[in-house]
Formats: sequence, structure tokens, C-alpha cells
Amino acid sequence: TIFAVATSKGWLLHQMDMKNAFLHGDLQEEVYMEQSQGFENVNHPSYVCKLKKALYGLKQAPRACHARIVAYLVSLGFHMADADHSLYVRKDEHGIVIICIYVDDLIVGGDNEAKIEHVKTLLKQELYIKDLWELRFFLGIEIVRTKEGIWLSQRQYALDMLSKYGMADCKPISM
Repeated sequence: TIFAVATSKGWLLHQMDMKNAFLHGDLQEEVYMEQSQGFENVNHPSYVCKLKKALYGLKQAPRACHARIVAYLVSLGFHMADADHSLYVRKDEHGIVIICIYVDDLIVGGDNEAKIEHVKTLLKQELYIKDLWELRFFLGIEIVRTKEGIWLSQRQYALDMLSKYGMADCKPISM
């Protein structure tokens, strides 16, 4: 098992999921599509549709969605981390709130529960986000809170890989 511990005992981590994420991005360029099957205009079958918003499957959709999230976070006073463009931080004398974006999932963390809840409320109002509450699993990593801090473990991922490749019942040997 691979694990690590963060010793900041007062930290809270919540997971949020953006519903229909790629449908909410604003396109920066003109994009046209053929009329959808079953929705063709019989009077103008050769017409195309100009998109006002991004659609799933559109190559611009993830970028448009991400740009909308970023613009909103910046409007709330968050600053992008220099080392990671998916990490946004807002810090003041009352605490810190950090948001990490991964496609359509957000991790919202910080050291002030009231500030975290306020940010989550704003995100839900603007971006159609579902609150999944306390972060427990993310990208194959299990997150466990203890008295000592926050533990990160890939135990379940390792067990799943052993099972997938038929190695779950193997006996360990000493080298």
C-alpha cells in the first residue's frame, strides 16, 4: 500500500461534480453542425446549425467548459497556481480555500468550513454542480481522515490491479 499523511488536522476536503459539464461552455469560435437525424428541417434539408453552446463530442467542449469554470473562479477572487493550472487558491485573514479541477470534478478544500460552504453554494448556483460531500475516493486514491491528519492510500487500486491480472491469490515471497 502506498500512502502519505497530511498533518493539517483542521482541513476539510469535499468533492463536487459538474452536471452535464461540456454543455455549459461558451464557444469562442463559430462552429456549425449538420442537422441532427430526426430533427431535419424538411423545407431546408441542406441547412446547417450554428452552435451557441458547446456539445458533448465537440472537440472545443472541454476547453470551453474549463474556461467558464476558470472565469467564474477568478471572478470569486481565486488565483491560479503557477505550478498547476488546475489548482486555484483564495486566501485571506479568515482562512484559505483551494479548488482543484479535474475534467468535470472539483475538489474543494480549506481550513475554514464556513468559507468552504460559501464557495460551494456559489459554485452550485452558477455551474450546475452537485455536492458529493466529503472526499473519500478520487482517481483511484482513497482519502481517510484520522486524528493524525489526512491519509492517502492506493490500497484498493492495488487490490483491483492484482485481481484484474489474476494475481490476487498469489503468495508473497521474500527477496
